[in-house]
Amino acid sequence: MNVWYTGLIINLKATQNTCVSIKRKITMSMKEITKNKLDSIIQKCIDGKLSPIELQEWMILNFEPLEVKVGENEAQHTVEAMNIVMNEYELAKTETFTKVGWELALKFISCSEDVFDQARNRFIHDGFTD
Repeated sequence: MNVWYTGLIINLKATQNTCVSIKRKITMSMKEITKNKLDSIIQKCIDGKLSPIELQEWMILNFEPLEVKVGENEAQHTVEAMNIVMNEYELAKTETFTKVGWELALKFISCSEDVFDQARNRFIHDGFTD
């Protein structure tokens, strides 16, 4: 089986668990995802420099909640927003991604605590085409 991870093809004749283990060894060079980094990645989508598929690949390869520090030194609601955004873009179908959704994602991860629930609902309900 051939597996493609950001420019690297690995020919695997092993179990899926081995594949996951190899993937983590290859992709875990990033130990922290900062708010600025996430902003930058999403902004690249808005600017047309990153496709929905590339965004999802980035999320899959870099977002491991138990192994990567997310939003260190950010407010708790910002960290939660970042985790929600990354989880949604990791799992959703790429054909449902929209420019409006990316803009809502940026607003959500930058919102104040008093509008967190409203921004979260808006991102989740209006950020994707169904």
